Amino acid sequence: MHQTRSAITGVSKNKNAS
Repeated sequence: MHQTRSAITGVSKNKNAS
């Protein structure tokens, strides 16, 4: 569960950076 949330956060952060 935590891993999935971490992946989502990473993707969201990466998109925001872009």
